[in-house]
Amino acid sequence: MPGSTAGRSAPSNDCSAVRSVRVLERLSHSTISVSWQDPTACRYEDQIWKVAIARRPGICALTHAAIEVGDLVYRPVRIRHSNPVNLNFLILAAVVEGVPVLDA
Repeated sequence: MPGSTAGRSAPSNDCSAVRSVRVLERLSHSTISVSWQDPTACRYEDQIWKVAIARRPGICALTHAAIEVGDLVYRPVRIRHSNPVNLNFLILAAVVEGVPVLDA
């Protein structure tokens, strides 16, 4: 979607620039571990994402599917008052439903 900023805070966070986004594992029913590699902005090898309800429309970072307000999504967790570069990206929760929860 040229010119669209849905699901992004700035043009530099364009989903098309993301080289690799992979769900590594489901840590619990509400958290996942994600590998995020963006050659233009950041690299996170084992980033924790937490389930939330979408408060704005956006685009799924994995599938590029539309996200509507109210959809269940995963988003990066803030660590020690620090915002990750990819904080405004979302992953549809339905996309990771098939990933088994890690045994405790």
